[in-house]
Amino acid sequence: MAAWQLPLPEENRTSEDIFKLIHQSENKKLRLSGQYAATMQLWRNGSRCRKLAMLWEHFINTYSTFFMDGPFTEGNTPNFEENRHDQSLFSVLIKMLKEKSLISTQTIRMHQYRTRNLIAHMRKHPNAKSE
Repeated sequence: MAAWQLPLPEENRTSEDIFKLIHQSENKKLRLSGQYAATMQLWRNGSRCRKLAMLWEHFINTYSTFFMDGPFTEGNTPNFEENRHDQSLFSVLIKMLKEKSLISTQTIRMHQYRTRNLIAHMRKHPNAKSE
């Protein structure tokens, strides 16, 4: 799998509810690392990537209220900005599986490219309304 890693700490964009759901509340390394974007990735059709996809789908279908706007049941860190919903789960699952050597990733970071055309979240969607 190749995934785009943003320079935004996971705990700033993932609710404490999600960390507790997958038993990662105490994992400081995971919490402080950059969040993976769910908008741009490359998957190889293999058993490891299929496991990630099944876990991602399972959590979203089983705990759907955690991935919607609304009140959180657990307190978030003082630096918490917003929950990125399914992207938060996607990112935390990748890191969790990677730590257990159940998936391997190639991380793509912004500074590896010279063109702004490849930077996730930097371009407006063609159908976006003007402000």
